[in-house]
Amino acid sequence: QAVTAAYESPEYVRWQDGITVATSAGKKEIDVRAMPVDLDFTSAMHMTVLAGRDFQSTDFGMMDTSANSAHFHQPFLINESLAKKIGWTPQEAIGKQIEKGLPGPVLGVVKDFNYSSLHDPIGPMVIFLGRDFAQQWILRIKGNDVRGTIQQLEQQWKVLAASRPFNYHFLDESYDHLYETEQRSALLFTLAGGLAIFLACMGIFGLSAITIAKKTKELGIRKVLGAGITDIAFLFAKQFLQLAAIAVLIALPVAWWFSNAWLRDFAYRIQPGIVPAVAVTLLAFALVLLSVSYHVLVAARANPVKSLRSE
Repeated sequence: QAVTAAYESPEYVRWQDGITVATSAGKKEIDVRAMPVDLDFTSAMHMTVLAGRDFQSTDFGMMDTSANSAHFHQPFLINESLAKKIGWTPQEAIGKQIEKGLPGPVLGVVKDFNYSSLHDPIGPMVIFLGRDFAQQWILRIKGNDVRGTIQQLEQQWKVLAASRPFNYHFLDESYDHLYETEQRSALLFTLAGGLAIFLACMGIFGLSAITIAKKTKELGIRKVLGAGITDIAFLFAKQFLQLAAIAVLIALPVAWWFSNAWLRDFAYRIQPGIVPAVAVTLLAFALVLLSVSYHVLVAARANPVKSLRSE
């Protein structure tokens, strides 16, 4: 669907550079991430151009090394973070001059995108037309026949660059690699949390059996006096729900503090709200009721004559 090239993959841009911008207060030096690309980069990556335009083949004309050095320029695209840092709106940035080794006009402003993991904030970035720097081809394919498409690409590669190995990777997999630590942590906490919940439920199941066994005669008396299955079930479920409520009141502030501390490592993050807390509380109560339901129902349906015949 689209073909372009770049110095490195857009999910983790390492090239650090500096630009010079003329302002009313004089020249201003700004540290940026720099990304040399080929034509059709923004369209291939489905980037949003907020103002101006993408590179065109005619832009290579202003880069003609045989021309007079006074007319030798480098066209640029910048992200909106760089425009804000300079003090331009996306529309105001179009046509303005910046200098990165060589001066050149800003042709377009692209919407900010994450060029590293979400641990790092999006900073100023300049994208310049630099086909000679390209080290990676970037292709967008339909996905209908991935295996067949790759085989065709490999055949063409062997024709055009037989001396180099054909290596490829998918961009979504590259983004996944940025969060391998988080994925391992998620798996570890899921397993540990699941085991803890299972053990807790088994403990409640056993505790309910012991508690009800000690109150067999009390249950018989209540049933003789007219208590129904619902009344008895509610009586014992309430005791365990009170314990669960105390546990939730202790656990929620601790969980909120630890989750906030973990989220602070990310530049872009959610804020823990009331909805997850309510959902976890309801889930805890449901697990408690499920754990005690068997023994409660058995006790509630028991014949009171059997429990009172020794009295």
